Amino acid sequence: MWKFIQGVKNPEENASKRRKITTEEAKHRDETYEKEKRTRKFQNSWQSGRSWLVYDPETNVMTCTVCAKYDPTPGPFVNGSSNFRLNSIQKHECSESHKWSVKRDEGERAKPGTSVAAKTVQTLNTALFDKLTKLFRSAHAMAKKARPFTDFVWLCELDEMKGVDIGRTYRNDKQIS
Repeated sequence: MWKFIQGVKNPEENASKRRKITTEEAKHRDETYEKEKRTRKFQNSWQSGRSWLVYDPETNVMTCTVCAKYDPTPGPFVNGSSNFRLNSIQKHECSESHKWSVKRDEGERAKPGTSVAAKTVQTLNTALFDKLTKLFRSAHAMAKKARPFTDFVWLCELDEMKGVDIGRTYRNDKQIS
């Protein structure tokens, strides 16, 4: 196509005349630019979706409030970081210590009984309560009919054969009395 336009030279000739830059030269050029010419600043847009990220314009550092509160090991976002790169914030956000601090903060701010741990314990307690209720009914029936407590083991085995979930604890004649 370049042949049909007047005054345009062959692009392949122009490309061969240009000097090729090596990867080392490109790396050196980028490092020089970062050190001498580029000035990085905190971007307020980084705070959207990150309520834990706080910027202090007086000291010119950004900190992570949840890590400062819960993480005992000092780090750049606990003491204050002046590395104003989105990449450094994303790395901190994905770190295990930050995730742990966020979960701990969410657990403390949650209303009693609404956290995942509280719901799990509540579910386990409900299941245990149901099993103990069935065992007490069996023990009550044995006492009411004047049966010996040694029959309790047999009665628990019978309940299990019927498909009643009574658990593996409190199933001997010593624990019933």
